[in-house]
Amino acid sequence: MLADGPPVTEPAGANPGTKDPTDLLVVATHGAGFGFPACLRSRPADRTNAAQPGKSFPGHTGPMGLGSSGEDLHVGMFGRTAVDTVPLAGGVATPFLTGFKGGVIGVGVDGTNLHAGDATGLVVAVPLA
Repeated sequence: MLADGPPVTEPAGANPGTKDPTDLLVVATHGAGFGFPACLRSRPADRTNAAQPGKSFPGHTGPMGLGSSGEDLHVGMFGRTAVDTVPLAGGVATPFLTGFKGGVIGVGVDGTNLHAGDATGLVVAVPLA
């Protein structure tokens, strides 16, 4: 899924009017459209040229940081004190890095390490393997 470009999130605000609108993950590629402001996910007929989501997250989870390694996506969710790993092929998210005192606000991968930071200013790097 990530071969063409970096992952980016499309927040739930793009699908108003639902109780728990999903947050979506799309792959940013040259020329891809994300719909705003010409269309909203709640009006599928408007989305003819918009990038299609590769994954979705439960409503209001707010992915704050994304990094990929191999077949896994590492995600820091708004308000959570852990970085979760989500298999790109599908499956359940599992905690990868825990113990933050503040909500995780940034995640990055440099090929060998996962870097994450929280709202208190703590930044850590841990090996992926």
